[in-house]
Amino acid sequence: MNQAKGFSGKGPILLVLDNGWTAATDWSRRMQIAENVVDRAQRDDRKIALVLTAASASNTAPQVAEAMSAMDLRPILGAA
Repeated sequence: MNQAKGFSGKGPILLVLDNGWTAATDWSRRMQIAENVVDRAQRDDRKIALVLTAASASNTAPQVAEAMSAMDLRPILGAA
């Protein structure tokens, strides 16, 4: 995403976040970028679908969460 230009298109935004153990070394940077995407989506009144890449406890493949508002996504992102 070009910060000055914003997002292209009009539909929901797909945010893919690597939350595996190897992401820990730069987790704060990843979260800052994710928060910037969420902020921009909120300004543009766009929904966001989130994919967390780490395997679940049951070792299932990552799932795309239903697109939701930035306000609804924030607590989920914070819990990641």
